[in-house]
Amino acid sequence: MNYNVEVSVVMPAYNVEKYIGQAIESILNQTFTNLKLIIVDDNSTDKTFDIICNYAQKDKRIVYSQNQSNKGIAVTRNVLLELATDTKYIALLDSDDIALPNRIEKQVSFMNANQQVGVCGTWFELFDDSENTTTLLSPPCDDKDIKIKMLADSAIGNSTAMIRKSVLDTNNIKYNEEFRVAQDYELWSRLIPLTNFYNLPEKLVLYRWYSQNVSSKRKNEQIENANKIRRFQLSRLGLTNEKVAQNVWNFLFSAGQYFEEAKTADEICNLLESIVILKENNTTKKIYDTNAIHELFKVKVKNHLINYIPKNYNFKLLVFYLKNDFKVFVNMNLKQKSTFIIKCLINWKTRI
Repeated sequence: MNYNVEVSVVMPAYNVEKYIGQAIESILNQTFTNLKLIIVDDNSTDKTFDIICNYAQKDKRIVYSQNQSNKGIAVTRNVLLELATDTKYIALLDSDDIALPNRIEKQVSFMNANQQVGVCGTWFELFDDSENTTTLLSPPCDDKDIKIKMLADSAIGNSTAMIRKSVLDTNNIKYNEEFRVAQDYELWSRLIPLTNFYNLPEKLVLYRWYSQNVSSKRKNEQIENANKIRRFQLSRLGLTNEKVAQNVWNFLFSAGQYFEEAKTADEICNLLESIVILKENNTTKKIYDTNAIHELFKVKVKNHLINYIPKNYNFKLLVFYLKNDFKVFVNMNLKQKSTFIIKCLINWKTRI
């Protein structure tokens, strides 16, 4: 199929007069040239739109528009998707970030050679207002590892992502406009069963981190939305009770929070039974790699349930360990095994 351009780079903008010039130039100076840059200004109150217009007069690859009123980032991202017609790939870049010169070329080359991949990100580096680089972020590369990481947090840097447009079109996927923040993580979560992911193991984007960007200003909202996305992923595997889902997530990814108070044997058994259900449902639905998710559960059970003292012990807890396939006993020494078995058999009560 012939496309007008192979890549449409989409860039939302709002009150970024200080930074947007660098972001635009980083795309116009790419080694890959068969692209267009689509920019939508969300009714900025500074000189952002004037800067966009000036660049567009100099380079016809820039397509731009302005919202008549401030719509918010999620709505603006959807406007950008609507404008990205007749293109094979959509590349994301926020208006305060910088794409390194060969970013698009390397992603296009990889996506053309790997038709099963629908979303391709890269490693990226944080930098501050003084343009000092601070931290290299290297999310997992392979599809199975990315999707497991998505249970905890986003594993594709938004400004690094390139998306195969046919994946969005075929599945009628766009951004959820209820999410003012973390809308990229929410989008990835819905794409998990529909396509494969990959991160190029190379720094190809610089991500600006400063006190006024969205990630900093709306931290509490970002945490709340991330929790919704995590619960959604667990509900897809059959865990629909929000409180239970949150406990399971805390156990898997924030064990200290789950064990702030000692748990009874029954509470631990109920949680482990939920984990077994998740594992069994995933074996059927194959949303996540079965070996990877089994390994995740096994490691968490081993690391945490041996190290935390229950409020009490009972025979049910012992039976669960003996019948499940997380192999917890294999990782206990003889003294640990003997102590645990004896405490379960005599219904040992831990002093609180």
